[in-house]
Amino acid sequence: MLGSLAVVGLVGVAVALFTAAVVISQRRENAETHADFEKYKVETGKDIAEANERAAQANLVAENEKLARLKLEAQLAPRSIVQAQQEELSAKLSSFKSQVVTLQVSPATSEAEWFMRNLAAPLKDAGWTIVMLPSDPSPTWLNPRGVIIQYASQPSGTDDAASTSNAASHALAEYLTSVGIAAHAIGLPHIGGNVTIAIIITDK
Repeated sequence: MLGSLAVVGLVGVAVALFTAAVVISQRRENAETHADFEKYKVETGKDIAEANERAAQANLVAENEKLARLKLEAQLAPRSIVQAQQEELSAKLSSFKSQVVTLQVSPATSEAEWFMRNLAAPLKDAGWTIVMLPSDPSPTWLNPRGVIIQYASQPSGTDDAASTSNAASHALAEYLTSVGIAAHAIGLPHIGGNVTIAIIITDK
């Protein structure tokens, strides 16, 4: 009887020890699993951050390349004023009546020649008198480049005439600049004859 009880007691102890060992093992495995999971989250987060950074850098490079391409295309594209812009420009300049304007290209290029005729149309529609001068094959000494709009700051006649040519020249330069065409209004003491504005179209 006592022997049987001893055996039962030993079995009970063995079961308890086994159970404790299983619990300890499971806890250890759970702890290791949790630690591995936390490590995985950290590593995954790092990988995602690095991937996002590489994507952002790639997007920045692509955007810079796009801007550079657009800038190059704009430099190579001929200057032009479309029909709607011509009508808008004519309306803007129509308040400056009686302007006598010379148009000249320097240096002579096909792009500048074409743009000179393109620009002449809205000026005529605004009521300006346009005189096209022969193109100059040699580069002009003027700086800056683009469309140089010279006005007589002291023309023969009244001060009102000087003020009008001044305002007209700046209005034209501002409009061309607003549509992406480099233009500059420059005052000179005299231009010559009855000319109030002299426009020289240089290279871009």
